[in-house]
Amino acid sequence: MTKKRHRIFLGLTEIAGYYRGLKEGFRQLGADVVFVNLSPHPFGYGDDDENALVKFARFCSRRRTSLIGRVFWSMARTIARCLLLAWASRRCDVFIFACGSSFLRYRDLPILKLLGKTIIYQFHGSDSRPPYLDGSIFPPDEPVDVEAMIKAARLRKRRIRTIEKYADVLVNIPPQGHFHERSFANWMRVGLPNRPPVVPPPEDALSPDGETVRILHCPSHPLAKGTGLIRQAVATLKDEGLDVELVELSGEPNEKILRELARCDVVLDQAYADYPLPGLAVEAAWFSRPVVIAGYAVELWRESLAEEFLPPTCYCTPDQLTAEVRRLVTDAELRRDVGRRLRQFVETRWSPAAVAGRYLSLASCGVPEEWACDPNEITYLHGCGLPEEAARRRVLSVIESGGVTALQLSDKPNLEKLFARFAGGGQS
Repeated sequence: MTKKRHRIFLGLTEIAGYYRGLKEGFRQLGADVVFVNLSPHPFGYGDDDENALVKFARFCSRRRTSLIGRVFWSMARTIARCLLLAWASRRCDVFIFACGSSFLRYRDLPILKLLGKTIIYQFHGSDSRPPYLDGSIFPPDEPVDVEAMIKAARLRKRRIRTIEKYADVLVNIPPQGHFHERSFANWMRVGLPNRPPVVPPPEDALSPDGETVRILHCPSHPLAKGTGLIRQAVATLKDEGLDVELVELSGEPNEKILRELARCDVVLDQAYADYPLPGLAVEAAWFSRPVVIAGYAVELWRESLAEEFLPPTCYCTPDQLTAEVRRLVTDAELRRDVGRRLRQFVETRWSPAAVAGRYLSLASCGVPEEWACDPNEITYLHGCGLPEEAARRRVLSVIESGGVTALQLSDKPNLEKLFARFAGGGQS
């Protein structure tokens, strides 16, 4: 019996070059793959497929000002997406949807199921994480509309329930999976295939001891990425007499980011991340650059992932950020060692072909037991993009305004109790 050759659809958006890399991986495996991006990424990752239908659907999605214009183009948008759905359904048998996207606001999912398609949903953070724990949506140090936060949580929970009703496979991580009611595949076991379009050889271009150490920070959202804490850490090192230079890039195209990755010595990604190797860090790894990234999920990942699956970044708690950067700045050999190990990790475990192969396995066989995460076992409380005290205040404000049920965690009473205690100042 010949093995079934899947025809893959990727869409309908791009996240930090993830789907460009995944498409490359499927191509390397000889799979038939199409990637449709209806929301062109401001950082210009590229490699998505275009035809007349895609261009028409993208054009119809543009915001219109007049009432007549909005009504007309909304109808045109629906028609274009229906045609795109029909085209994709005829061509593909596996649909990998990014970031909670769909053709027709999830009304297409029962159609795809009726047609016998395999549906995989890949979550990326703000599409599944509780909004009251998401600093990219409700930034720290800014006034928060609590009612808006409660409404956003209710809508997100409802959306995830809809997706779970039809999806064959869900891919996420425990720190972002609070609203799930079904088990999902651990994203850190699947991997991130974010590979730069031109990968440099693993040459040693790092500055030796005694020369200025270039530290690169590229925040897509400075408040949520903890840019203030990162600047403070670098300022502390300068006050200590260390020769360091902080290079900040925000809102720049990916091409410019890649040029700076080739020139820097250390990448300082973010201060409040809930996993140890996000998209920018993966790109840095392909350049053999050491990455410092801070967050509150350090122990979670050490306990839940075997060392062979744990990305070898310098992942630390926010209060350890300055010390981690200091270690790398003062030790050129350590920088080289961390960079080499990161490069080896993404070249092997997280190469585009390796990650694409795991998606093919998920499509054919479902989620292996060793990859599965039970949402009822989640105990992580700190969220992403928020200092601990800000997270506590957000959770407390939701409970005070809407009651504990406003957390949308009533299906997980133990987790609900942990959050209530966390809001009151207790620990998990």
